[in-house]
Amino acid sequence: SCSAKLSPETFLAFHISTMEKVTKDTYLVRFTLPGNSRLGLRPGQHLILRGVVDGLEIQRAYTPISPVTAEGYFDVLIKCYRTGLMSQYVESWRTGDTAFWRGPFGSFLYEPKKEVSPEQLPWSYRDKTHFGRLGQELVAELVACCRRKPFTLVCGSPAFNEDMARCLLSAGLTEDSYFLF
Repeated sequence: SCSAKLSPETFLAFHISTMEKVTKDTYLVRFTLPGNSRLGLRPGQHLILRGVVDGLEIQRAYTPISPVTAEGYFDVLIKCYRTGLMSQYVESWRTGDTAFWRGPFGSFLYEPKKEVSPEQLPWSYRDKTHFGRLGQELVAELVACCRRKPFTLVCGSPAFNEDMARCLLSAGLTEDSYFLF
């Protein structure tokens, strides 16, 4: 199946096929792709969503969380903030509505089994990237350095997700502040 015809310059319309509230302020939104096409993004890439609130055009970047092999749809997990303009726009959506996306963007592409040193990363990633084993101490350190309570996405095997959930709870997060998939 072919990829959807995305464009970094032009916003394209995508219909919302489902919108599920997964926490008090987070939505899992599924967008329909034409036919059985695939989105065609590579890991490490994202899209730009355009919205209009009170006559003001706003744009935000989001990374789809659906499998790269997904056909006919793509999923985006969106956290909404009480005072966020894009949040107001997203919370107005209903199944069947249309949203406008452009992309892909992002040149930091994931390549399996390729070793990367901090010097090879884009400068904006360097101080936020950690190499080595992910454990309780590192998770607690990362949570503690956040200015406000973080929302965490964890993607891995069932055993990894279970371990990360334990680490996040031990670091002081609550179950509504992370999403496992």
